[in-house]
Amino acid sequence: PWVWDLRRTSDSESKTRCKILVEVLIFCTVSALSILMEFGVTPEIQSTGFYCGDPKISQKYIGDTVTLKILLSSTILLPLLTICSVESSCYGTRGSSKRPWWPQTLAWYREYLSGFLIVVFLTCVAKVLVGEPRPHFLDTCRPFQALNCTSGRFVSSYTCTNSELGSVKIRDASKSFPSAHSALSVYLFIFSAWYLQRRMVGVSAVLVAWLQVVYLVWALVCCVTRVTDHRHHWWDVLAGVTLGAVFGVYTVYNFCCNFQVCTYRHLNTTAKVPDKSSNHLFNGRLLTPSSDTSGQGLADVTTT
Repeated sequence: PWVWDLRRTSDSESKTRCKILVEVLIFCTVSALSILMEFGVTPEIQSTGFYCGDPKISQKYIGDTVTLKILLSSTILLPLLTICSVESSCYGTRGSSKRPWWPQTLAWYREYLSGFLIVVFLTCVAKVLVGEPRPHFLDTCRPFQALNCTSGRFVSSYTCTNSELGSVKIRDASKSFPSAHSALSVYLFIFSAWYLQRRMVGVSAVLVAWLQVVYLVWALVCCVTRVTDHRHHWWDVLAGVTLGAVFGVYTVYNFCCNFQVCTYRHLNTTAKVPDKSSNHLFNGRLLTPSSDTSGQGLADVTTT
């Protein structure tokens, strides 16, 4: 009966609102914790210490080639622009313009931000727990115990004497592991490259490849400059790359269902979706398998 259908619709909308509310609360809470850890409001854990005259932490501080503002701006805005462009193009072709493209865009971007926040939070936690000195630690901190210290002697407890820098930068000198720039840039590359590969169906493979190369080059720039700027050791960058790659793949498969729209909607809504055994919904079009069962030979049969 139509009354029962209305009741089911109301229940579905209530569940959706509750899910969104929970996700917003989680996002705000984790974001606040990450900011508190980054700017030193949370209790500080003493650094692992250092060896007097250690060349690995005796570099000069020369600043950042890729600043934190540039990193966050690119990591947050680039995928949004990419998803908007691709989804609007997908749903605006072959008579499928009646289907709005922005709900799916927001869905993909929401999942991207979920993975992004996980990477940020884990990176901040690791930095606080490990407390590894950066390559420019001695130049930034200027520990009192390092004065007239015998080369090779280990100092476990120290006091920074550099009064030219604020407390945030002083604390940051002991947060080398892992590299946040590497983790976030690689996460951006994995997600975006995979998204372009799965969603830009029917587009020139050369164009898709070059777009992926752009994201790859950006990730390489972020990773390499962290070492050349003396901001991280090479193993910090490697750890960041691993963290970003792992959660990039995790987000693609676990949150985004490998960018299969039909499967994603089935898992995230209660709406009826086409039977996956007979067809797929790709790029806003209803597709049916051809003789090629790998998915590469999908034939367009109708628009939705």
